[in-house]
Amino acid sequence: MHRLFPRAMRAGALAVAASLVLAATITVPASAQGPVIPNGDDPILRPGAKPPPFDEVTEEILQQRDIAFISRRTAGDNVLSNQEAGAMRAVAAHVASDLRKNAAPAPGPATFTTA
Repeated sequence: MHRLFPRAMRAGALAVAASLVLAATITVPASAQGPVIPNGDDPILRPGAKPPPFDEVTEEILQQRDIAFISRRTAGDNVLSNQEAGAMRAVAAHVASDLRKNAAPAPGPATFTTA
């Protein structure tokens, strides 16, 4: 009986510790606020930042600027969506970056060969 008591205490303490770990594992994620995945319309602000207050006139001016920006990107004979124009611009930027890295090949023989 004397030897059984310490073993029972260790087994009981182990059972209590395991149940506390299991309870914490189950309840903590449910109560913690996880990262929120923003959709396309949600602004991403730094912690503590407050969005500036807009009145109707300022908001209308900003919307007109957005419309003007989009219409300039999609203007031309071939009507493009904003996504298509952005994709084509990205491809052009990538090609320009490759040209800068690899240096454009000379179009013909050098004109001035002596210094």
